[in-house]
Amino acid sequence: MKSMMTKIAATACSIAALCVLGVSASAQTNEPIDEAKLTAGKVNIVAGIVEAECGEVVQFPIYVYNNKEPGFAASNIRLTLDEELKPLLKTNGKPDAKLGEVALESELSSEWDYNEAERTVALTTSGEKATPGNGVFYTVKVTVPENPDREKFPVRLVVDSFGDPAKNPVDYVTIDGYIHVFLPHPEGPQTTTTAPTTAPTTVSTTDSTAAPTTAPTTVPTTVPTTDSTAAPTTAPTASGNAAVTTTSKQAAVTTTSAKAGAAVTTTKAGTSGSATAAKTGDAGVGVAAAGLLLAAGTAAAVTRKKKD
Repeated sequence: MKSMMTKIAATACSIAALCVLGVSASAQTNEPIDEAKLTAGKVNIVAGIVEAECGEVVQFPIYVYNNKEPGFAASNIRLTLDEELKPLLKTNGKPDAKLGEVALESELSSEWDYNEAERTVALTTSGEKATPGNGVFYTVKVTVPENPDREKFPVRLVVDSFGDPAKNPVDYVTIDGYIHVFLPHPEGPQTTTTAPTTAPTTVSTTDSTAAPTTAPTTVPTTVPTTDSTAAPTTAPTASGNAAVTTTSKQAAVTTTSAKAGAAVTTTKAGTSGSATAAKTGDAGVGVAAAGLLLAAGTAAAVTRKKKD
């Protein structure tokens, strides 16, 4: 328990010292190797997969797996960086890199170089003793861009030679890696609010200014006017009814009724006029007969006069 408390206190002191010196803790995360992608029967030289923050300096790892007996010793490997990745250099212009646990156990010597035109960090190793095993071969310090325009920056491996202490070739394969950078959102977390959709309500409106309904216009009937100078007209009846004669200086309306065999003539709105109604019956028949006899007598007299 006392030992654990001592470790916690030491860690806290280290963090405090970093804060005082203005050095922030690294956000670097190394992804584990996917062993399903490894090739059996060969030494696998694998570039790591690293997650980092913008502007951070990371220690980019190179691993070896399936490194069995007798192991390797002599090698010439180049690490090709993305154009936006920059290796951290020492004062002598050499890259800031170091051997990993596997190379240290085999007591390998190393030589480093950086080719700016090709963006490569080259490592050459040699030694009399080779040690098999899996783990970190070496690491290179790389600076992530401050304002990247993308998240993924590839790192490729190129192996010029790889062999045992006697420089006999050892079969190998390479697997490339990359650095994944977390891009900060320029406006912070975005919250999308979707407004509920409301169907519009349609109100039916009756126009109060609608034209009123116009009743049909009835054209008055014009009654023909009989000229006061016209000769009275006598309309004979075939049914034996008496003839009705109407004389008027203005409009005259004649109404005839067939009831009881009588014809009635009515004169309206006249300034002077007469209405004569001859009733049918015995008197009407007599008048008609007398008229016929008078006409016959007149005709006979005219005939005799012509003969004389």
